[in-house]
Amino acid sequence: MILTEEKAAFAAKHHGVVMQYLKERRLSPDEYYDTVVFAFLDCVISGKDNFKKRAYAAMDKAVAAVKAESDGNIISLFCNDDYYRIVAETLADEHDSITELLERIQISELLGAFEQNEREVLALLLDGFKLTEISFRLRKSLCELDSIMQNIRTKTAGILPAAA
Repeated sequence: MILTEEKAAFAAKHHGVVMQYLKERRLSPDEYYDTVVFAFLDCVISGKDNFKKRAYAAMDKAVAAVKAESDGNIISLFCNDDYYRIVAETLADEHDSITELLERIQISELLGAFEQNEREVLALLLDGFKLTEISFRLRKSLCELDSIMQNIRTKTAGILPAAA
């Protein structure tokens, strides 16, 4: 497993969980910390344990935050069975959930426009593709964005209700 900055930050954030495990099992942190932390990260990434519940809770929280900012004009994907199925399949894969979800629905154009900021892209997907708002954030013309978004709508038709 490759330890990326994101995974290292996650491990640092959950340092207490790893230390508690070592203490309960009476294992020396000097000897076992690296092994345990990598196992913990691997468990989280591969969807074992209760990662799925935590991931869903995080997504629910993100949706609530986006809804609060948008005056309720959001087309929520959380009522869509296909969305849940794709998220569940994604969480079963051995990849980070948001990145993998975005790759699976092939929206590389939008990711490129946002310089690979997956959370911003997910928020925009949940926001139902509001072109004027995206145009303002990206400082691109509506014509350029309309072309990009038409491409994305075609690719995601049937998966995202906002894109159909």
